[in-house]
This record gives sequence, C-alpha cells and structure tokens, in this order.
Amino acid sequence: MNMAKHRSRRGRAGGVAIPPPKEPAAVRKTSELYAALDLGTNSCRMLIATPQDGHFRIVDAFSKSVRLGIDLERTGSLSVQGIGRTVQALRVCAAKLTKMNVSRTRLVATEACRRAANGTHFLAQVEHDT
Repeated sequence: MNMAKHRSRRGRAGGVAIPPPKEPAAVRKTSELYAALDLGTNSCRMLIATPQDGHFRIVDAFSKSVRLGIDLERTGSLSVQGIGRTVQALRVCAAKLTKMNVSRTRLVATEACRRAANGTHFLAQVEHDT
C-alpha cells in the first residue's frame, strides 16, 4: 500500500549528513502500535499510532486515491483498474503493518465492496495478494 509520499529527514550541516531521528524505531521496540485502515470508495487511508499520555501519537500515515468505486453505479461492479489501484495501495499498507510489527488493527472497507457484484472476488484477491 504507497499512500503517502515519504520525505527524507536526512539533511546536511556543513557538508556532513545528518541521520534521521531514531524515535520511530524506539517506539516500535517499547510501545504497542495500533493501526486504523479505511478503504473508501475513492481513497485508502491508514494511520499507525502508539498510546502516549492518554492519547494516540501518530507514527506513520498513508493516503492514496484509488477510485475503487469509479464505475460502480453504472456497471454494478468494481472496475479492473480500480481493483488494481486498490490492491497496490493495500500492499503498501500491509508492508508497513508487517515492518512495524503492528499488534492491533481495525480495517474497514466501503459499502461499495459489499454492494458490488464482484465484491466477494475483490476481497478474496485482497486477502490473497496482501
């Protein structure tokens, strides 16, 4: 799943490379991580967070326009292109969840997945490919 552009935190000071902060790795080792993924009709969004001082601190985020339901009203089915874009986005998300060893998730899909004639096929493909 590539939902967000990754920005390098590497900078230069006097020609010397400054390494990125180590905090996310430390968070992964010492705190439990939670993820929420919302697969909508038009976009796929995911947040990964850790509890901190009675709130959640976001440690990673992903958002990608997938246009999954683009032709659903007209055809009654999810398009091959929409499915392809969505599965690619979900692969990025799955990789992030695995890499960060997220222990708890809430994954929600749009009503379009339930209404589409090929919704069951789509969900089986997602499960297989991710």
